Amino acid sequence: MIFYLLTVYVHIMCAVLWTGYSLFWAVIAGPVVREFGPSESTRLFRRLSDAPWPPPQIPVPVRLRFSGVGWTLLVLFAATGVLAAHHQGGTLERILSGAFFREPFGALLAVKLLFVAGLFLLQLRLTRRPTPRIFYLNLAAGVTVVALSVILARLEQADWYLLAVFLHVTAALFWLGHMFFWSLVAGFVTKSIEPRETGDFIRRASLRMGGLGWPALSVLFLTGIIIIIHSKITLHHIVSGEFLFDPMGRVMAVKMCLVGCMALYQWFVGHRPAPRLIYLDMLIALVIIALSVLRVRSPW
Repeated sequence: MIFYLLTVYVHIMCAVLWTGYSLFWAVIAGPVVREFGPSESTRLFRRLSDAPWPPPQIPVPVRLRFSGVGWTLLVLFAATGVLAAHHQGGTLERILSGAFFREPFGALLAVKLLFVAGLFLLQLRLTRRPTPRIFYLNLAAGVTVVALSVILARLEQADWYLLAVFLHVTAALFWLGHMFFWSLVAGFVTKSIEPRETGDFIRRASLRMGGLGWPALSVLFLTGIIIIIHSKITLHHIVSGEFLFDPMGRVMAVKMCLVGCMALYQWFVGHRPAPRLIYLDMLIALVIIALSVLRVRSPW
């Protein structure tokens, strides 16, 4: 069970980082092409996409280089997804016989795999000739994969609840993905681009998505209330502290406190330079994602 939870955690972290990666491209692609033209913009796109993973500032003995961070994240996302599907009954024998895909879970998983394959094809297309249109398709396909993942995780739930969870997860992916990818990859790469004015332009163009914090927090707050109500936790349970007697209630309480810490960071720091606090904020985000995985996938 611990290995399964760890696999799901890595799978979600790949989704977070890849969302930030694709969102970054979707935001800057148009302005960069208009400013520098097709040939120069292609050089800049390749310069950014060839950044290794993990990024240089993380001390690890090995760095993966599948033609850059995009390929690395997609490969890890697919690999951990296969391991998670195997835990859900997707054994090789059942897959080859077709029995797994005749079930609702297996059928939806097959659709998700088709979209993941589409992401690989789009990434291959971006490697050869990156264009803004491909970046937009890339982001749209990624959001579709997120929607299918939410349905697979909550297959038995009501439609309105699935919508709330989808909006909740999408807001978190966009917000945290932007924060992680910019802080760990894009911010460092743009500083090394020559001439310096070009890197400065890309940073200014990326600020178009700098206002994600408060809109994302608003969506997370509203959809979080719906999810809490669906979990049969009322205001009386919260005020009286009754929900703390349940293990998952305590997990939710810690998660809400940590989200409050991130909201305080957003309020007092926002997008001002904070070299140390931003890493503390990311650490809190890592714990929140771990608690979310524990709450959704834990047998307790």
